[in-house]
Amino acid sequence: MEPKKLLGRRVRDLRVQKGLKIADLADLIGFAEESTGHIERGSVWPRYDTLEKLAQALETPLTEFFVYFPKSARDATALGALIDIAVQLEDEDIELLTENANAFLKRRTRTPGR
Repeated sequence: MEPKKLLGRRVRDLRVQKGLKIADLADLIGFAEESTGHIERGSVWPRYDTLEKLAQALETPLTEFFVYFPKSARDATALGALIDIAVQLEDEDIELLTENANAFLKRRTRTPGR
């Protein structure tokens, strides 16, 4: 997985964790929604000042964008495959996928014996 795609995925993950839509984040950093989407899809490298704006908007340290370590080689392979799929999706599809994944995790944690 390309580093800029991992960076974009991390930005997207942090945005979703904060409960923001891509339009909300774009407004907070003063960018067009389309430009913010390019960053999240990893199709562009954001400039340093853009990373600072993102960090401020997401209320997170700048270094948090570069923390993306899988627990094992198997996890890295699975994560890479999921990211490869996700970067091809539109923002609305990503949000739907995230909602479904969260629902799946909630269901798993409530199922006895797991």
